[in-house]
Amino acid sequence: MNDFRNSVEMPKDNSGVRLVAVSCPRCGASESKRLFEGEDYLHRLPGRFYVSECSACQLRFQNPRPAQEELAKVYPSEYTHHQSLGAGSGSLAAGAVLPGGSGPSAARQTLRRFVPPMIRRWRWVLVELWHDFLQIRAVPARIIQAGLDEHLRCQLGYSHLPRKGGGGRLVERLLRPYFRWRARCLLIPSFKHDGRLIDLGCANGGFLSQMAAKGWKDLRGIELVPAAAAAARQAGLNVDCDTIEHGLNSFPDAHFDVIVASMVLEHVVNPFEVVALVRSKLKADGTFLFSTVVRDTPDGALFGKYSVSYDYRRHMTFFAENDLHELLARHFRSIVHAHDNVTRDFTRPARWRIERREGGGVDRLFLVIEKLGLLRLLCTILAWMGKMPRLSFSCRGPVAEQ
Repeated sequence: MNDFRNSVEMPKDNSGVRLVAVSCPRCGASESKRLFEGEDYLHRLPGRFYVSECSACQLRFQNPRPAQEELAKVYPSEYTHHQSLGAGSGSLAAGAVLPGGSGPSAARQTLRRFVPPMIRRWRWVLVELWHDFLQIRAVPARIIQAGLDEHLRCQLGYSHLPRKGGGGRLVERLLRPYFRWRARCLLIPSFKHDGRLIDLGCANGGFLSQMAAKGWKDLRGIELVPAAAAAARQAGLNVDCDTIEHGLNSFPDAHFDVIVASMVLEHVVNPFEVVALVRSKLKADGTFLFSTVVRDTPDGALFGKYSVSYDYRRHMTFFAENDLHELLARHFRSIVHAHDNVTRDFTRPARWRIERREGGGVDRLFLVIEKLGLLRLLCTILAWMGKMPRLSFSCRGPVAEQ
């Protein structure tokens, strides 16, 4: 394995981004071992990227990595959520409440292909029954959404929002644990009149727009990529184009009631310093809501370098779940987390492995399960077991700096 030492500048990779060798962002050790390398499988930008492990504390991080002043270059123009806000962007739980998967027609095609020929005479019955199930499954969408809206009203302080009917009260009472989990995954804060909220790495401002629609008034955002920040400002949002570290330092200590960071910590060069900075900017009763990805889950064991935690070039740190708990325990008194049930964390790496002729029967099985409309159910079960890679944290009670 190759060793890397701090402050050694590397040549540019073949996409023109300058690379630097760095020390461990957690313990500062200068020596690390390269574990493996990969490509930008998601956006297919050129270059080879490296996963290294600290020789002292075993944290995994990208080394060498892009220089900090060039980080904005690693996000292509088509990067998710960096485009201008469009119709429907204010839907808080869009695509997040109901089971996913392909539609009834895809399920028909899949069953027609995979049902054994020996029961060909009855195959059409199975196909039609499954098609009818998928059609019926869409009926509760309005009821489930009404239940989530009611949960916000009665449990998270959004009582000022109008009640839209649809049986939300009864559904919320019957499925309260489900809605509590869903709200945590969506990083929905408890409402506070005249509260201050800032979204770190806010992209095009989609989450800020959703919060404005829910009644929040004092909203700010910080976004690194100029095009994304411009899209947010075009939507009328107060967003600074800056690094999170510099932008957050421009505010006084104990300033915010809520700080949100959705899929951001893994992108910053030193998440340990960022969390300490977040703690200092929160009020005594403030809340830090964030989501990230971890590598020590079944998808990581199954897909290895193709798993969601290794988004090469853009992810600077590759967390294990315990890395996060140890970090947060130093800064907050109350820590609650939930695993999300995002199906593409299985389908994307399966497709990438199949494209590169590295996939097998398991990869194809996940794609079949997706077409049958069952993958979201499987991912929900894994999430409730704590076995999905995406985690959302709610951290309260900032600990005073020692």
